Amino acid sequence: MGPGQMMSQRHRGGGWMRGDRWGYGQQHGRMYNLNTVETVRGTIVGTDSFTPSAGMSPGMQISVNTGTETLPIHLGPRWFLDSQNLNLASGDEIEVTGSRVDFAGRSTIVASELREGDTAIALRDSDGIPSLRPR
Repeated sequence: MGPGQMMSQRHRGGGWMRGDRWGYGQQHGRMYNLNTVETVRGTIVGTDSFTPSAGMSPGMQISVNTGTETLPIHLGPRWFLDSQNLNLASGDEIEVTGSRVDFAGRSTIVASELREGDTAIALRDSDGIPSLRPR
């Protein structure tokens, strides 16, 4: 069994099989770079839906003011985040770990973990592979 087959087997029960193109092998999933991972802390100043490219289901992004910059943070597909019962709102203090990438000409964080208070949600594993399994 080749690596692609193993990945397919590994994620068969999750959202990767939905056909919405959010998986690791897709364009947006491949943007994650383990060499640019960092953690930022700040205040949410906005939440929004976005679609990274044609054919993808809507995603959720938040804008976070770190005190030195305001960054868009890509969290993942909305269907997955809705299954996590996230209630993010402007004014919330959060910590996000993820990969800093260039998206549409702007410095953006593709999140791997989100922390709000004592609650943490893993959005990707330690290899950067999306954790797209509803609770």
